[in-house]
Amino acid sequence: MDRAPALCHQIGMLTGALSGLQHSGLGDSGELKGLMQQIEQLHGRLQELQLEERAAGSSESMGTRQELVQCRVELSRCMELLTQQQDQAAEQYRRVLGDGKPAFEQLSHEEQMREAPEAAALRQQYQELKQVGRQVQRLNEGLMDAGYRLDRAYEATSSSGAAEVVDAGGDVEIPPFS
Repeated sequence: MDRAPALCHQIGMLTGALSGLQHSGLGDSGELKGLMQQIEQLHGRLQELQLEERAAGSSESMGTRQELVQCRVELSRCMELLTQQQDQAAEQYRRVLGDGKPAFEQLSHEEQMREAPEAAALRQQYQELKQVGRQVQRLNEGLMDAGYRLDRAYEATSSSGAAEVVDAGGDVEIPPFS
C-alpha cells in the first residue's frame, strides 16, 4: 500500500529533524512548532491510511500491518530523541539556575525573563518539547489502534472466509491541536 510507506517516510523525516535539532542545539519555538505541524500531517496520513485500508479489503491488510509496525519502530526513535532533548533542556535549565531554581520558579514569566532570560528560554523549550512528545505519543497510540483494527478485520475475514473487510470500528479520533 502506498500510504503506509509514505507515513513511514514522513516519520523518518521527523526523526531526522529531531536528530538535527539535537546536534545543532535545542531548537527555537519556530522549529518546534514546525515539528508539531509535521506530526499533525502524520495524524492526517494515518487517518487516510485507515480509510484506504477499509476500501481496499483484506488482501492488502498484511502488508499494511507490517508497514504500521515499521512506522512504530521509527516513531519509537522519535520518542527516544525527544526524551533525550527534554533531558538536555532540563539539565541546562538546572545548571543555569543552580541553587536559585526554587526561587526562580516562584517568579512570574515576565520576572523570569528579566532575571534569567536563558533559563526562561530553556524552561519554555522544555515545555514545548513535552508538548511535541505528547503529540508523538498520540500518533503512536493511533498507529497501535490502527494495527489492532486491521488485526481484528483480518481475523474476522479469515475466519469467516468473507472477501470483504469487516468494519472493526471507527477511525481513531484525534482531537485538534491547540
